Amino acid sequence: MQRQLATMTAQANEARALAGSADGATPTGGALRDALAKSLADNGMQSTNVQVIGAAVQFQLKNASFPNWTMWLDDARKQFKVQVSEAHITALKPDGQIDLTASLQPASIK
Repeated sequence: MQRQLATMTAQANEARALAGSADGATPTGGALRDALAKSLADNGMQSTNVQVIGAAVQFQLKNASFPNWTMWLDDARKQFKVQVSEAHITALKPDGQIDLTASLQPASIK
């Protein structure tokens, strides 16, 4: 029974280590573009243009809610391990609404 316990403990430790490495994987290129486009759509923000430019993914939003976009951005930063490399935001007449063009890239790229 002690041998079985030692084996199970070792397997549990290995599973924790493997789960941590899977969480650390950051999508890049087309995979990141697709993940961000899906995430935007899932959060009610339909991008007019999503494209890969170098290591970054650039997208445009028209008449988007600024509070919703900032909450989405915080979630995307955590989930996809990305950072904003460039953003151009224009406030619209209705309070809280914006047009924006933003580029996100994997956070590991400096």
